[in-house]
Amino acid sequence: MPELVSKRTSDFELSIWCNSIEASQAQLSRTLLSRGAETPASVIYFKPSVTCPDVDPATPVAQLKLDAPVFFENKNYDLEMIFSNSLSSQFGRLYPKVRHRLRAVEESFRYNPKTGSLRATINTGNDIGWFSLDILYPVGKDIISQRVAFEVLPVKMDMTGDVESINRDIDAEYPLWRFALSQKTQQHLQADRRQRQKFLLLWLAQFEKLRLDMERGLKHIVNAPHSRLLDYSLSVKMDRLMGKMSPMLQMRVRESINAGVSNKRFTINKKRLSLDTPENRFIKFVIDSSIKKIARITYLAGGNDNLPENQRLSDSFFEDLKNWSNSLIHIRNHRLFQEVGDFSGMTRESLVLQQKPGYSKVYKAWQQLKWFLDQLGNDSTLSVRNVADLYEVWCFLQVRNILLELGFSETVNKKAVLVNRGLDVTMKDGMAGAFHFCRDDGVSIRLAHEPIFREGTKPVRTWMTTQKPDIVLKAKFPDGSEIFWIFDAKYRIDTDLMENSDLVPDDAINQMHRYRDALIYQHKVAPPYNEKSRPVFGAYVLYPGFYDQSGQQNPYQEAIEEIGIGAFSLLPSSDNSGSLWLRNFLESKLAAAQLPYSKMGAEKFFVEEAVRIPYRGTRVTHYNDLTAIFSGRVPGRTTEYLQLLANGELICYHTRLLATERQAIENHIIREVRYLSVASSDDAKIESLKFVYSVKTVHLVKRGSLSLEQTGSDNITDPDEDYWYFELGRGIKLSTPLSHPAPAHFEVLLTGYDELESITNWTQLPKRYAILTH
Repeated sequence: MPELVSKRTSDFELSIWCNSIEASQAQLSRTLLSRGAETPASVIYFKPSVTCPDVDPATPVAQLKLDAPVFFENKNYDLEMIFSNSLSSQFGRLYPKVRHRLRAVEESFRYNPKTGSLRATINTGNDIGWFSLDILYPVGKDIISQRVAFEVLPVKMDMTGDVESINRDIDAEYPLWRFALSQKTQQHLQADRRQRQKFLLLWLAQFEKLRLDMERGLKHIVNAPHSRLLDYSLSVKMDRLMGKMSPMLQMRVRESINAGVSNKRFTINKKRLSLDTPENRFIKFVIDSSIKKIARITYLAGGNDNLPENQRLSDSFFEDLKNWSNSLIHIRNHRLFQEVGDFSGMTRESLVLQQKPGYSKVYKAWQQLKWFLDQLGNDSTLSVRNVADLYEVWCFLQVRNILLELGFSETVNKKAVLVNRGLDVTMKDGMAGAFHFCRDDGVSIRLAHEPIFREGTKPVRTWMTTQKPDIVLKAKFPDGSEIFWIFDAKYRIDTDLMENSDLVPDDAINQMHRYRDALIYQHKVAPPYNEKSRPVFGAYVLYPGFYDQSGQQNPYQEAIEEIGIGAFSLLPSSDNSGSLWLRNFLESKLAAAQLPYSKMGAEKFFVEEAVRIPYRGTRVTHYNDLTAIFSGRVPGRTTEYLQLLANGELICYHTRLLATERQAIENHIIREVRYLSVASSDDAKIESLKFVYSVKTVHLVKRGSLSLEQTGSDNITDPDEDYWYFELGRGIKLSTPLSHPAPAHFEVLLTGYDELESITNWTQLPKRYAILTH
């Protein structure tokens, strides 16, 4: 295993190994190059600074710069600290240990007294950002706390571009959701001056940053508290009057002596120093509030940690909370605060709080704690959910933004609900918490994040297993049709170095097949009869692959068109170029907002190649009675053929493939035809429908394979030209013939069988697939 880092200090030697980081380095370099960014080199930070044998002892080392990036997500790293013999021989039974917020990280380290080494294998998974450890070891009677920190980089995204953009987009829609208490890494926080709800986790991040300054200020206050002179009155007997008296009091005393009154009491006004000032009351309030918040954090974190599946926080984390609280309690028990009353607000600004030593430190810390992130800088860090979770939610929001661009309006108060649990914010998933959209053409949409489908869900359910796709888009059209598309965000890439392209792992594509086949729509019919259909018309992976989407073709485009399974690259970009393929797809399905569309229908989805793939030996149809009417005089037919047409005795019918293509009729539609009617000419200007035939089979043949008896014409211009050939059943005579002016050219009308009997006016026949054929 190659050694990535080897640094000797006066107390220990730090060594870090990892097996094969070349692929990660190449992928990161390719990722940043495509963004026009430089590849950063990794840096290891030491706090406090360490002294090294190869460096002047008067110049402590605070950071170790490496030649290249070496710390990546989803990589196993062996970390080892080998303590010097002189130091390890003094440890006795007090071995070095690691402090980290996560129990798993602490327990992964093991100290070997034989070799004097502290070692662990660390994998941060999809947690990116700063990974830091506090190594505690004894030196004489002291315990040294040495922090070692380095940044774990994503290889599929730019840390300072893509990830920050994702964070901003998520914060705009789901404030506070991305923050977490128990992750392996932390990220720097930026100032954010939006009004926020109370969130203890942000308060804790601020408190950790400000705690030492705040405690120093409190210690200064108890040693040199602010006081003020207060007036007070005493009732004193004449014989106890001492010191200088006011002229008025002297006159009253003299009057009493002259009157022979010696036991009279006199009121005197004095001043004394008091610690019960508004400023000290405020300091007492700050201490009490901080103690309560730490107690609340301890309770919430401990409550979550009691669950077996959530036992992630380390004992040292709770020990830190306890020590912080005890330190504040010790200050709170000082006699100063025994004389101070309760804080009830300030009538005016206090120069003492703003300027006096100690008070100004506490006051500044309180203001920053009060506003959470408003004052946070790059020295404040907080754990953030892993990047795979962030990418999933960001993809969900991107689909939502595209729908808004397509002219949909979001229904008010239908967003997913956030629940603030104090130390985390959770999202209520499912259709009830989805985004709802509508548009003035009658199309409505539900966009759901992680809806759950199981055996009991209605109307869409599964059998045997539960399915939970990331994103489900359900479109409902004015004709009542409902269509589902599934999108699953995968923060994973298989890079094809030969083709220089980013692809989706095979198992992610296989999962799309599973989603499409597992979800079943159960129609409402009288029990125990069940009518089932498959509602999902396509399932697609969203992944962070980088392409020039305006100039390149999606490598999954053919699969998307042929079978309705594929993937779309989706990445943040200032000009939306990173979502162009997905936007074009949704626009093709739901129409752009600026297009003058007529009443939107779902017919076009039922003739797509992907949805028309039947089980072998079966056929897929959208209409069970689709009827094709062929009109317009076709010259050159034999007398025998025209007689069969007039008598309703045709056994077959043929027409050019080119003729249906001219009218934009998909081949799937022609294969769906179940009934056929051919107009016959009454005279030069009028033609009529008198018979309708059932269609036994329909398929494409070469013109040269058809006989004169079948076609009624021996005029063959190209024997290899493709023709539709309909094998017909018995002709059924219409009770009332339908007539209309003969068109100048050959035409095809798609309608329903029942309407041929119920409607007496040709022009009133309903048109099937009209939006596709006109």
